[in-house]
Amino acid sequence: MNGNQEQNLCADFKTLSDEQLDLLSQQQFLVIDQFFETNFAKTFSQDLRSLFEKYPTWFRHAGISRNQDLHLNLNVRDDRMTWLDQDLIQKCKENGLINEALSLERFDLAMLQLQETLNQQLWLGLKSYEIQIAVYQPLSNGYQAHLDSFKGKRNRMISCVWYLNENWKDNEGGALFLPEYQMEIWPEFNRFVMFQSEEVLHGVRANMMRERWAVAVWFRVLA
Repeated sequence: MNGNQEQNLCADFKTLSDEQLDLLSQQQFLVIDQFFETNFAKTFSQDLRSLFEKYPTWFRHAGISRNQDLHLNLNVRDDRMTWLDQDLIQKCKENGLINEALSLERFDLAMLQLQETLNQQLWLGLKSYEIQIAVYQPLSNGYQAHLDSFKGKRNRMISCVWYLNENWKDNEGGALFLPEYQMEIWPEFNRFVMFQSEEVLHGVRANMMRERWAVAVWFRVLA
């Protein structure tokens, strides 16, 4: 991809201030509303739902743990997910889902830019990232509290969650909860949450009243 193409694909997101980066370092988590340019957020949200409607089998029940310990436990986590990677983008193109492929490419490039920003400003040495798209159905069991990375493993360092649920109301459930902070964060449209993967215990409240869409990103120090 050449420089002009990258510029055309760029999805504008808010610049992280020094104060916000200090919060991420000291408080260990950060919440930013209206993180992306609104038109892109709406387009991306529509394209994800279109993808799910046309090819629901591309989304599978998410497992827990990693590598040889990976397994399903719908009592712990029962969302459906797909990885946003080059394979998914290529499948979209091969099946004529050009708009969906473009949205995925734009978000991927934005996360590459965010990785560069975090490295420049926090000296984290991030080398790669993973992106997962997840949808919870109404009355879901949610996701029990967990850490995204075992302490000291230095695998996933920074976790992010981008919410794509327009007009979400507090009484519809599905909050991201941080038990050690006694805090709940509602999955409101275009809200972007960042936290330290090894430090912040978090989960998803059960029994949300409608579909709940989120995009998770894990920035890693491993290639």
